[in-house]
Amino acid sequence: MIAQINSAIGAQGLIKEQCSMLVNTFGHNIFGMLSAAIDPKIICPIVAFCFNDGKRDVSIGIKSVVDRSSDGVSPVSATTPNCVICKTIVNFMHKAIAGNMTQETIIKLAGNLCALVPNPVGESTVDCARLSSLPTISFTIGGKEFQLSPNEYILKTGKGDKEQCISGLVALDTLPSGGSLWILGDLFMRRYHTIFDYGNLRVGFAEAA
Repeated sequence: MIAQINSAIGAQGLIKEQCSMLVNTFGHNIFGMLSAAIDPKIICPIVAFCFNDGKRDVSIGIKSVVDRSSDGVSPVSATTPNCVICKTIVNFMHKAIAGNMTQETIIKLAGNLCALVPNPVGESTVDCARLSSLPTISFTIGGKEFQLSPNEYILKTGKGDKEQCISGLVALDTLPSGGSLWILGDLFMRRYHTIFDYGNLRVGFAEAA
């Protein structure tokens, strides 16, 4: 259910976002390197999405490409999701070039490939510019609706170019045997004062002052 809500508000997993960023920022560079017969195995280290065969030293006179501290992305090991995605994109583009596809077609198809990356359990982001157009979300508990506005269920972090809007709705990685499990955390409790009556096994909610 959480995944469906996040999909409806246009939220995407951070891994999917990193995949799109890779294609949009480095897609043409990757195409150029592959066209120049550069070994596909060293391309992800060049764009700082992987270490080179597990080693940190990938400096081969390409500091302008790998020095990306400004966007918060740093080289990662070969087993991390970012590295796996990079290798998948490079492998796809390598095969597409061998199939004589045009550069623009390959970049477009690589972007479509990112759209197929499933949202994993964890944080999902939305476009901050769309915040005012996002819907109000309601939870029906005991026959009563409890609403949260976009400003209440979306968390803003950073400022300026580093601003990021993260969905406060996070799916659990467990499937309880008794059915659906919901945890109403800080986002909900900031809006609604919550009282736990353990003696009578009940919970009460009221608008927070």
